[in-house]
Amino acid sequence: MIFLQQKSKISKCYADVIRGEYFSNYLNFWKILTVLVMLIGFVGCRNNIAIDKNGNLIKIDLISDTEVKSFNVEIADDYQGRAKGLMYRAQLADDSGMLFVFPQETYQSFWMKNTEISLDLLFFDSQGKLVDYKNDFLPCLDKDVCMSYVSKNKAKYVLEVNSDVLDEEKNYTLKIKNQ
Repeated sequence: MIFLQQKSKISKCYADVIRGEYFSNYLNFWKILTVLVMLIGFVGCRNNIAIDKNGNLIKIDLISDTEVKSFNVEIADDYQGRAKGLMYRAQLADDSGMLFVFPQETYQSFWMKNTEISLDLLFFDSQGKLVDYKNDFLPCLDKDVCMSYVSKNKAKYVLEVNSDVLDEEKNYTLKIKNQ
């Protein structure tokens, strides 16, 4: 009896192949999958945010009254990413940085443990308004105790860039391009 049931299933599958139903369903699956992939791509392009192959690089602008500075930044939006930050980096391009995204706006504390380059830290509120600027935060290598810096105001975003790339006297606004 089992043999007959299996034979009947095989015969049905073979009959589907002969009638083209199997291939038709197979092709429909791939058509639907292709459309879904394209829709996801269009939605991802809607904001025109450049994302690298790891999904964590975006383009941002810092806008002041007199200039616009653009940066390609890595995103640190989870605990592990924020804890590691730019540790162990020997260099950073002038148009690069790291944007720390916190779950809520609060006073943010940073240190430079195992960070090999001097950085400027820009603290932004949830609206993208600059609320604090720490200039020339020096590396802390081979020390048991590193100095920390706590923002003067509550911030949701913190941008780390090379020291002296920006003018600390300017009042920057953070803008993710085309968002």
